[in-house]
Amino acid sequence: MYIFLDESGDLGFNTALIGSSRFFIIGLLVCENLSTLQVVRLAIKNTLKQKINHKAKTPKSELKGKELRFTVMEYFFKQINELSDLKFYTAIINKHNYLPIADKHRVYNKLVSAILKHVIFPSNIKYVHFMADQCKQGKDVKEFNFCIKEHLQAILPLKTFVTIEHLRSETEKALQATDLFAYSIYRKYEKGDLRWFNLIKEKIKEEIIIFE
Repeated sequence: MYIFLDESGDLGFNTALIGSSRFFIIGLLVCENLSTLQVVRLAIKNTLKQKINHKAKTPKSELKGKELRFTVMEYFFKQINELSDLKFYTAIINKHNYLPIADKHRVYNKLVSAILKHVIFPSNIKYVHFMADQCKQGKDVKEFNFCIKEHLQAILPLKTFVTIEHLRSETEKALQATDLFAYSIYRKYEKGDLRWFNLIKEKIKEEIIIFE
C-alpha cells in the first residue's frame, strides 16, 4: 500500500493576517497497489503535457491546485475516475478554534494521526510506503516520523514493513495528485465552492472535522 500526504491552506494561527486561511486541510491519498499508483502518476504526467506545457515557453514540472483552472482538474480526474483502489482521507480544522500560540508541528502531527485511524488496511498487508511532501526539516522530521511510525506499527500486523519518506512534490507525481485532492476540499470549506469537491467525492472514504 502507498500513502501520500499533502495539505492545503496554511498553519498560521493569526487568521487576521492577509492571505492566512481560515481552514487547514490534511489529505491522505491511498493507492492500494502499484498499478493504481502508476495510473495516478501517468495522469499527472498527461495533464502537465496536454494542459499546461503544450504551448508553454517554460515547461512546468508540477501541478498545484491553487494555480489550476477547473477544466484542468476535470481533465486530470477523468483519467483516474475508474480506479477502485484509489481512496482519499481528509481531516479539517477551523483555525479559529485554536489559540495563536498553538504548536504548528504538534497540530500537524495530530491531524495526520487522527486521519490514519480511519484508513482501512487489509488484514494481510505486507508493506506500507508512507510519503510526505518535503516541508519539514531537522528535528521536526524526526518527531513526525516517530509519531507516524509508532501509530502505524500499533495498528498494523507485526510482519508489515513500514517506510516513511519525505519527497519533493516536483519529483513524485502522486504527491501532486494529493495536492489536487486536498485543494478540492479546501475550496469547499474556505470558499464554499463545491465544483472541485463534487469531482472527487466518490473517492473520499473519510472526511472528518477536528474540533480539539
